[in-house]
Amino acid sequence: MDDTSYLNSSGDKIQASINIATQFYHFHDVDINGKKKRSIKRIKDIIEKFLNPLRRKRITVGHIAYLINHVLIPRVVYVAQLMILSENEWNLLFTPVIKLVKQICGLPRSYPTSAIYHRYILGINNPWDQICTNQITAFLYLINSNSPASRFIMIRCRTAQLRLAIHDNIFEYESGSLFLGHQEAKSNLSLHNIIIARKLNIIIQ
Repeated sequence: MDDTSYLNSSGDKIQASINIATQFYHFHDVDINGKKKRSIKRIKDIIEKFLNPLRRKRITVGHIAYLINHVLIPRVVYVAQLMILSENEWNLLFTPVIKLVKQICGLPRSYPTSAIYHRYILGINNPWDQICTNQITAFLYLINSNSPASRFIMIRCRTAQLRLAIHDNIFEYESGSLFLGHQEAKSNLSLHNIIIARKLNIIIQ
């Protein structure tokens, strides 16, 4: 866990908040600060194991698109569902995949990656879009649930609000200023989800 500060009216209530946070982390097997490199390596290994047999086979464009969308992306998104990675980091992770797709299609390396992801050209799903959708959906579900996870998420949101010196409701804070908290978001999944939601013009109320 990071150096989150817990504030409440009594020692028992503070300990209860800490227990909720600990249960949440243990339940999801998450260590925001300690496991990122290991998880990135795991994603790289998944991608490499997926690509290796395909490099030695003659395969159609439709087949590779289907395998990426229905086999590879669900695997890596599942592993990364509680990770905090930027769009650039996802692009770097998927560079070998895009490289192979271009080779299979006979496309030059300079061919725009955005065209690879276009639904009416190759129709390969963008892993960044998928992870954003999954994380925001899970975030909204948990924050609206009557569960320890919901209370823990609110603690993390309030912690981010204090650290960023935000006086207004963090869910309604001006987006341009909120994006300045991207460094804090690297160790706070709740803030990361709020920032991503705002980038997608989703306002949480």
